[in-house]
Amino acid sequence: ATMIYTSGTTGVPKGVCITYDALNNFIDGISVEIGFSPGERIACFTTVSFDIFLLECLVPQIQGLSIVLANENEQRNPKLMAALIENNAVDILQMTPSRMNMLLSYDSELSCLKNVKKILLGGEPLPLNLLHILQNKTTARIYNMYGPTETTIWSTISEVTNKKQIDIGHAIKNTTVYIVDEDLSVVS
Repeated sequence: ATMIYTSGTTGVPKGVCITYDALNNFIDGISVEIGFSPGERIACFTTVSFDIFLLECLVPQIQGLSIVLANENEQRNPKLMAALIENNAVDILQMTPSRMNMLLSYDSELSCLKNVKKILLGGEPLPLNLLHILQNKTTARIYNMYGPTETTIWSTISEVTNKKQIDIGHAIKNTTVYIVDEDLSVVS
């Protein structure tokens, strides 16, 4: 379906092929987990070169959502980002914690998120202090997303809306997560 170049943790770029079957499973699995509803509006702040762009553009099209596509300035400027969210009545946001912190640095009360219903955070570790800020300043359902590109965008999900600690949750539909040691033996 697509090939995305990623360096992951190695810093060495490599091409990762995402098959149609894997992408279809992801679309089905994430849709069940998040519960997208036709007519909801999702902001797309991710550039096309990142795998999470597919969640912001492909999944909404299949599920009947409206996509609010940010331009390059709106992707980088927190003032413009906040305006896009508010002016377009965005229901769903997906972004990295660092981008959310950038938004927070502009709008310390996160008033731009007052109508957002779902916040999906991933791509890097979610800081506990950011979770607590979101819990206190929004009424949105908050999800911690985890997964490398090789597993088709997100592999696990945890709704952390009411949690005191952060975890990566459970595997999405038709996937399994193993915890292994340095010899790749499964640990219990």
